[in-house]
Amino acid sequence: MDRREFLAAAAAVAVPAVPAAASLDGLDLIAPTDPPERVGSTEIEQVRDTAQAIKRGDMRWGGGFGFDAALVEARRARDLLDARCPDDLRAELLVAVGWLTCNAGFMAFDIDRYRDATRLWDLAQRCALDADNWSLNARILGSMARQALWLDRADDALGLTSHGLDGDRRGELVPTELAMLWALKARALAQLGAADATEQAISTADHFFSLRDLDECTDRPWVAHYSHAHHWGDTGLAWERLALTGLSAHAIVEAGGRQQASADGHGTEAARSHALALIGLSKLDTSVGDLDRGVQVGHRAVDAAQTVRSGRVREELVKLNAATTAHKARKDVAELQERITSLLVA
Repeated sequence: MDRREFLAAAAAVAVPAVPAAASLDGLDLIAPTDPPERVGSTEIEQVRDTAQAIKRGDMRWGGGFGFDAALVEARRARDLLDARCPDDLRAELLVAVGWLTCNAGFMAFDIDRYRDATRLWDLAQRCALDADNWSLNARILGSMARQALWLDRADDALGLTSHGLDGDRRGELVPTELAMLWALKARALAQLGAADATEQAISTADHFFSLRDLDECTDRPWVAHYSHAHHWGDTGLAWERLALTGLSAHAIVEAGGRQQASADGHGTEAARSHALALIGLSKLDTSVGDLDRGVQVGHRAVDAAQTVRSGRVREELVKLNAATTAHKARKDVAELQERITSLLVA
């Protein structure tokens, strides 16, 4: 038997037959590696890096591009909790795993997998509370509130944000976190139709955001992404709800200005938020503002939406299409609707 025949025979013995359901390249047969039995500072740093990468990819591409990979990383991170870890590093491990699973949960939310998002956030919250880290817990409560708002459960969102803001532990939060929670509370109040309380909450959110210091987020990177553009977007959505329900001229101006600032402030690193802000601005203009500008912004929104894979972006495009229906006799509106339909079908 020559060398070639020997290798072929050895391969036939060593490699099991490929099941019919397995892929032809055999990748489905590759088993995952076992989690380490001991966790130290190196593994914790790797979890932090992965958490950051998940958040960066989510904001840039939307949850639909990387959720499966994020879920694998979340499971691996969870398994690290069963490994031996020095007592002085245990809290750091919990916070790192909590941050990663929080980000994976947000990706699930973005692709309409709400129950999966809740499962991931439940694990993240257990990690945050076990680590006695109220800052991370506030971030998780904010994510849960966003999903509640999206599902029109304003009472739930109000309870979640109030839990983060009330009580003795509020003093542990920095201005950026307080601004985020107050902005989300404003959105919940707006959905409930409490106009005066909404305006007060927006004013409070603006106050805390004016005190924002980037250095304060050095040891809590889960809030560093909450930029000016994000703040204008959240508070703009609160004003938008008041504008569409009360037809207040002041609310319309505030909503349009903030949504415009949000769209302008988001770069390619936050492409999904950029698309959502443009869609919101176009909906506002086509409903109660300048229709010509609404159509122009709508085309920019479609351009932006083409670069992300997000269930929320798709649903907002459906709403934009519905908002323009009353004007479909106009050629420019019909062209916009055609582009929206083509993108949704694709």
